[in-house]
Amino acid sequence: LHKGILFRHSATGGIFWPVPGNHLFTVEATAYALLALVKAGEFEKAGPIVNWLRTQQRHGGGYGSTQATLMVYQALAEYTTQGRLRQRQNTSLEVTLNMADRTAPVTWTFTRGNALLQRSAKVRLDRNMTVTARGNGRGILSVTAMYYSLPKREEGCHKFKLDLSFQKLPQGSDSEALDSYLLTVDVMVKTKDSAPSAAILNIGILTGFAVDSKDLQKLTANKTRDIGETSLSQGNIVVHLNEVPALRPERFALHMRRTASVGLLQPAGVSVRDYSSQETGCLKFYHPQKPDGALGLICEQHVCKCAAESCGVQMRQGAENVSRHDVSCRQFRDYVYKVTVEAVQLSSLVDTYHMRVTQVVKQGTDIITKGASRQFLSVPQCRQGLDLTVGKTYLIIGRSKDLLSVHDGFHYVLSKHSWVEYWPTDSEGQTAEFKSRYMAIQQFAQELSLIGCQL
Repeated sequence: LHKGILFRHSATGGIFWPVPGNHLFTVEATAYALLALVKAGEFEKAGPIVNWLRTQQRHGGGYGSTQATLMVYQALAEYTTQGRLRQRQNTSLEVTLNMADRTAPVTWTFTRGNALLQRSAKVRLDRNMTVTARGNGRGILSVTAMYYSLPKREEGCHKFKLDLSFQKLPQGSDSEALDSYLLTVDVMVKTKDSAPSAAILNIGILTGFAVDSKDLQKLTANKTRDIGETSLSQGNIVVHLNEVPALRPERFALHMRRTASVGLLQPAGVSVRDYSSQETGCLKFYHPQKPDGALGLICEQHVCKCAAESCGVQMRQGAENVSRHDVSCRQFRDYVYKVTVEAVQLSSLVDTYHMRVTQVVKQGTDIITKGASRQFLSVPQCRQGLDLTVGKTYLIIGRSKDLLSVHDGFHYVLSKHSWVEYWPTDSEGQTAEFKSRYMAIQQFAQELSLIGCQL
């Protein structure tokens, strides 16, 4: 082994071997370098490389691609068996995690027999954590933060171009289905040089939908296509593509039948990625009513709330006072208002209801006075269930979790946890249709305003 040539191409004193523009190749090249040093018996020089490779491990144990993972595991295995991990001979280490939200600490004991076993614990990042190590040994502690973020349009689709179309077919095209749709998936690589040797196409199926079995048979029966195995499992169609074209897209057309009605249908995803890499994928969604299949989100500035969980619905039947009191007090609701709808702005993304607060029955997080104007938000899918009319007055009870903080105050989200009930006018309260509800709401509002929540 010519160590001079080997280390000449390394970075930071022989810790890793960079490959410009591709971190996965950097990890793989470093694994090859480690194998070469182990074969030459250079275990002292191999130690820092082992430590660097361990820091590159992803959440779940892999290294980003099948090839890189296999090479790293092979190199570490050779280092372990041939070098006999001299640090491991005298390992006797106790690691303790003390967390503010737990009464008992988490304790791990590492010995010669279990030194290579990875341990993990789930912790909260908004709580203080103290890590204490006692004894002999060396290890790596890593913290992985899991969070949800809104992807930008086309984010992640660096190598692949993926286009989806989900069109409803004319009535009568399938007599056994409630509705029939045609899903069209076009996939290709953006440049010929980036074409992978193989790729995996994963097509999610919407809840309550079924795929025409004839279309699945056509996928594998067509000999002109370079398609490997195709499988249907747990609501997903997995297609193994032996090659992805670069000059024109490969098209997949699937007829889907709606076999059952779903109250609030969630979008389904379609993804394509290199067979050997998780990093080069592209993911898009489709939905019968939403062009891009996006989740129902209500956003203000950089804060968003998912509004697709379930819709708020206007109370159609008169509720007893005890029910209103339960919602207002015992279920830890934040505010109780009497509001009048002054204007409504409807859009394909969010519906905005401009409300005038005519009575503050219970003050909440938002310090508000009578006559103040506030915006109440909902998604278009909930429009029919809410059925809010301009000029009408309503009783609204809501949670603090459904408040969106903005620069000049708060906006209110109408969720499934919101109580929305029509508040009859004084004149309607004299009629047989509304008299009972009018008197009940008036009594409830008066008692809650004067006495408050008596728990």
